[in-house]
Amino acid sequence: MVGEPAVPVIADSYIKGITDFDVESAFEAMLKTTLLKKDEEAPPVRAGYHQLLQYGYIPFEQDRNTNWWVWGPVSTTLEYCFSDWTIAQLAKKLGKTQYFTEFSNRSSVYKNLFDSTTQFMRPRLMNGLWITPFDSLATEGSGDWSGSGGQGYVEGNAWNYTWFVPHDIPGLMTLFGGGKLFVKKLLRSFKNGQFTINNEPDIAYPYLFTYVKGEEHYTQSLVQTIVAKAFGTKTDGLPGNDDCGTISGWLVFSALGFYPACPASDDYQIGIPLFDKVTIYLNNKYYSGKTLVIEKQGSDNVKEISKIELNSETVSTFSIRHSELIQGGTLTFFLK
Repeated sequence: MVGEPAVPVIADSYIKGITDFDVESAFEAMLKTTLLKKDEEAPPVRAGYHQLLQYGYIPFEQDRNTNWWVWGPVSTTLEYCFSDWTIAQLAKKLGKTQYFTEFSNRSSVYKNLFDSTTQFMRPRLMNGLWITPFDSLATEGSGDWSGSGGQGYVEGNAWNYTWFVPHDIPGLMTLFGGGKLFVKKLLRSFKNGQFTINNEPDIAYPYLFTYVKGEEHYTQSLVQTIVAKAFGTKTDGLPGNDDCGTISGWLVFSALGFYPACPASDDYQIGIPLFDKVTIYLNNKYYSGKTLVIEKQGSDNVKEISKIELNSETVSTFSIRHSELIQGGTLTFFLK
């Protein structure tokens, strides 16, 4: 949404096996905006980055007379953290241990914006205090135009951004006090209408229930409901602004039965497939397998998963690895 979105794309591509490009030059470009001297102005794709390194978050106070002030310090901080984590993952892949350690550490400062009292990612001042008054439902005030977002956020509010830590959901759960409390509040965001499929920061949230054992059924139910209600074949069949095909991509993955909730990792979180059978023809330029067949078996009256198998072997968790799928074979979903 904001942050530096090209960085995760490059890292994810290489980690997912698309390696026929000059990765060393790409990595150098990824670092260029993050290894800034103190007197070197941050470029627009890393506006406020000096402040992030200084405070451990981008403060709410922004001088709009400067060349590049930060639109939504909370949102931008969270997205920089994720981008830095993807840099760390590519560094690990390339054997660059120093950068892996440094950017892994940088990616964890999202914790500095979590207010344990309200349990929201919340705007914070330079002096370390939380901004007051604070309205978790506010959607105006971050900019001078309609729809700019609540104070500290981009085109959204605290509910829309609090769960945007795709690279460290276990760490975020710990801030909430455990998986059960995490799920309880995440469910509230859906029940009170604060989840939006038509804007990028939210779209992985239906899949976050798969990180908590025993709560995966919420993912299956929510994904089916969203697909049925928000998408269709008429003129209004695509919700929101399909930035670079992001919303369409959500539908395609969800129809297959899994979703990349954390780009630049090897994992997909499992939902529930839309079709009885899908065949994916794998590109042998990059992958060893020929086809991946996804099948759904069982009654359509009760759409909840009882078992998943990959090539007749039971998948014991509600995540599956990209490196497994690209070997080809059959992924079977058994419905109750």
